[in-house]
Amino acid sequence: MKASSINPEDRKLSVLFELSALTFWVFPLGNLIAPYLMYVFLGQRLPGGVNAWQQVRKFQITWTVLLWAFLSVLVFFMITNRADLMLGVVLIILALVFLNTFIPIRKAYRLHKSMIG
Repeated sequence: MKASSINPEDRKLSVLFELSALTFWVFPLGNLIAPYLMYVFLGQRLPGGVNAWQQVRKFQITWTVLLWAFLSVLVFFMITNRADLMLGVVLIILALVFLNTFIPIRKAYRLHKSMIG
């Protein structure tokens, strides 16, 4: 489907779909639940439909597993009093959070930019 043949409202939905992954800032696992609900209720209107959902799903599941794994490691290091290793784990967690904030915003910006010009 060519970009010019997509309804402007549906293109706005695509931008919102990409940004829905940012709900992890509001509640845990929101980055998985919000895009899924948008896909279930609006999947027919989303350009790319199943493919868009699969891309978001793969990235968000990977990100969530990594985040919880590193949070578990951080808790383990806190319990065992390994302060020397905690800084590295905290930096990895911050990098993961940055990536999951930056990537959806960048994708939404590119979609928005393609809508206006």
